[in-house]
Amino acid sequence: CGMMGEEEPPVRIFLRNESYSVIGIIMDIIKITDNISYIEAVEKPLSADVVIVQAEDIIWLYDVGSHPLIPSLIRNINIDNKDINVVLSHFHPDHIANLENVEYKNVYQGKYTYKYTHTGIVVEKAVYFDNKKTRIDILPFPSSHSKGSLAMLVDNRYLFVGDALYPKTKGSDKMYNVSILNEQIKLLKNLEITHIMLSHRKPFAMKKEAVIMWLLDIYNKRNKNDAFIME
Repeated sequence: CGMMGEEEPPVRIFLRNESYSVIGIIMDIIKITDNISYIEAVEKPLSADVVIVQAEDIIWLYDVGSHPLIPSLIRNINIDNKDINVVLSHFHPDHIANLENVEYKNVYQGKYTYKYTHTGIVVEKAVYFDNKKTRIDILPFPSSHSKGSLAMLVDNRYLFVGDALYPKTKGSDKMYNVSILNEQIKLLKNLEITHIMLSHRKPFAMKKEAVIMWLLDIYNKRNKNDAFIME
């Protein structure tokens, strides 16, 4: 995972934590707003942040992680037995491994992720859902890290991107595709959002301007005629 520049300290925006005990192990649910929260990523086993959006009549999950306690935790949270829709950011196991253990109504993913799940709906262009007071947009998102990535936009303010803004890893090499990086910067500038959430990093919620500044810092390291920036 890439590191942000230090010019502007990140801002955490969660309101409060709620702790849940699952088989004697305490895990925190961190609230971002009254209806958006997340289960923090962990390193052992490597498991991505799992975003939980509580709409009026449905729960939306962005990624399902790989930690074996997460499915039980989701069941504990869903006290009203709402239907669950899942959006998968990309196909890496730390983001999708729990899918078969989560009870869901629909799962949305890119075509490369579908090759691993063999189920659900493939998203190849932007789609949105209005759940009364909550709006969900699912957006195909360019990425050096993983082909066919999807972002999830909540209420036109909070953009969840998974690992999409990180470099491609090949052995010990980390590289950004210059063209894709430029496309990401333009896309983020054009979105009227306030915060961007990247998996596997603290703070999870970053100001849009800080993320763009970080990407521009990387982009400015490019060499003329080179297709990639090595990290």
